[in-house]
Amino acid sequence: MSLTEHVVRYITETPAESVPPEAITAAKRALLDTTGVALAGVPEDGPTIVRELVSGHGPGPVSILGSAQRAQLLDAALATGTAAHALDYDDTTLPLHGHPSAPLLPAVFALAEERGRSGAALLDAFVIGFEVEARLGHAVDPSQYSHGWHATATAGTIGAAAAGARQIRVAAEPTRHWSL
Repeated sequence: MSLTEHVVRYITETPAESVPPEAITAAKRALLDTTGVALAGVPEDGPTIVRELVSGHGPGPVSILGSAQRAQLLDAALATGTAAHALDYDDTTLPLHGHPSAPLLPAVFALAEERGRSGAALLDAFVIGFEVEARLGHAVDPSQYSHGWHATATAGTIGAAAAGARQIRVAAEPTRHWSL
């Protein structure tokens, strides 16, 4: 089995019940912490500029965290993610050498709202995305940072795509193309 196939099977086939309780507790803590950090970042210049930018795309069905503004799914995720990292207080993890929750939280929040998913589905997707993101960040040489790459953007994007695929239950074949 190829590495890609292994990751896709992990995203699409891991039973939610197999996630250890400690991982669920850590994920809840990360979601709560990142929500607080994002709310604190809302009034900063970067998030304000992004909200102004996405307002030009028109309203949508998804809330922008900490704002009365609604936007299309990707615009809302961008605005919320910008706020989550604005103060640079978002969580870090050594395997990733980056900030895992800043790209994940906006993706799972926006999808949950747009698709009417439950909190349990959101949490499950967050855990899967976090694991993919952290393992990918660990597998990629941490020196990528000295070459101009930041794992929050590289592995974080793939982790967010993995979480999204998990949350909306995309089948294995489309997940292979969408996430990886």
